[in-house]
Amino acid sequence: MRYSTIASVSALALASISTAASAPFGLQIRRSGSAYQFSSVAIVDGLVAVAPSVEQQTSIQGTIEDDGTFKLSDGSFLIIKDDGTLTTGTTGTKGFAISGGYLGISGSSGINVCPNTTNKDLSIKTCDAASPVSLVPLDTAGQVVADFSPAATVSSTISSASAVSSASSTSSAAETKTVVHESTTVATVTSCGPEATGCTVVTKPASSIPPVSSWVGGAQNLNGGFAVAALAAIALV
Repeated sequence: MRYSTIASVSALALASISTAASAPFGLQIRRSGSAYQFSSVAIVDGLVAVAPSVEQQTSIQGTIEDDGTFKLSDGSFLIIKDDGTLTTGTTGTKGFAISGGYLGISGSSGINVCPNTTNKDLSIKTCDAASPVSLVPLDTAGQVVADFSPAATVSSTISSASAVSSASSTSSAAETKTVVHESTTVATVTSCGPEATGCTVVTKPASSIPPVSSWVGGAQNLNGGFAVAALAAIALV
């Protein structure tokens, strides 16, 4: 089977990778040896923050939608402000995903707890006395929910791939163009065979993934098929 462009297989990639929304979950902080280990995440004074006390540790609940927004159980959405803190509103920021059992945010190097005089707000930017943490999505039984890559994330990756691959090139079992999105931590790679019969998801350390340029070529392919990389999440243990 021949493909005139990378975008021509996007429909297959999206159908194989994502569903309408992730499983519902709340968030728990992980950072071994810190005061925030196993703390819940709540909306405090309008911002996403460490829940202030054990008695008040009611974690926010929500799902990641197919467009990459984080929808809360009350119908509002998480919004990333210009200063890096997170609030809620009627139109959410896109780029959320679950990878490797952790919440990830596209374009973010990680999550920090930024304490101030009253609260301990979460931010995707650094701050004075910042404490890097990870956010684990847990269901009501306390189990980590399944990884989820929104269609918007994969679509964006495919769009970016077009910039490094010729739109007029062709692919077949003998010649396959693949694109891998690099990360400093973990890369989740989805490989679709040349006959477009299915996709396989593989998660590897980013150090084991060759640079993007080395994946473009007839002999250098992943499992003999098309590949795109989904969002990589920062995981601090």
